[in-house]
Amino acid sequence: MFQVNTFQIVLITDGLLSFTIFNYESITWTTGMHASSGGNLAGLGGIAAQAGFNAGDGKRYFNIPGSRTDDIVDVEMTTNVGIPGRWVFRIDDAQVQVGGCNNTTEPPSPCDSEPCLNGGSCDAHEDSYTCDCPRGFTGKHCEKARPKLCSSGPCRNGGTCKESDGEYHCTCPYRFTGKHCEIGTQ
Repeated sequence: MFQVNTFQIVLITDGLLSFTIFNYESITWTTGMHASSGGNLAGLGGIAAQAGFNAGDGKRYFNIPGSRTDDIVDVEMTTNVGIPGRWVFRIDDAQVQVGGCNNTTEPPSPCDSEPCLNGGSCDAHEDSYTCDCPRGFTGKHCEKARPKLCSSGPCRNGGTCKESDGEYHCTCPYRFTGKHCEIGTQ
C-alpha cells in the first residue's frame, strides 16, 4: 500500500503584500521509495525531505526546523504561527520575515536567523543557541505545540479537568476522590 502525504500551499496577495501559507496535515513518508532516495518501501530511512521557503535568489529562504532529518515526518506538529502544521511567510519583502540569510558587517550570531519560533527568545552561545519557549510550545526551536493536559481525559468517573500553570486538576463528582477521581467513597 502506498503512503500518502497531505499538505496544502496557499499564495495570497493584494498586489502590495504577498504571503505563502504551508498547511501540513499528515506526513507519512519523507524520502520516496526509489532506490536513488535511499529510502525503503515505507518512504523512510533515506535522505529526509526539506520543507520551507526558498525565493531562489540565494538570499531569501527559511528551512523549517527538522528539514533534512528524520524529524521532518512530524512537521504537522510544528508551527511558526501557533497553529500546529501551519507555517506562514511574507514573501514580497526584501527579506523573508521569519528567518533567512542576511549580509552584515557584524560577526554572525547563531540568533541572527531568529531560530526561535512562536514567541520564543533566543539565547546565543559561542557557536550555538538555546530557545526559551513560551508556555504551550516545546522543541529546539519552540516549533512543537504542547498538547493540552486535559486532552487525554485524565479525570475518571465524570470528573472535570481544569488546567492552570502547566498542571491539571480534577474536580471529582460526589462519591469519588483521588488525583483522577479514581477512588470511590461510601
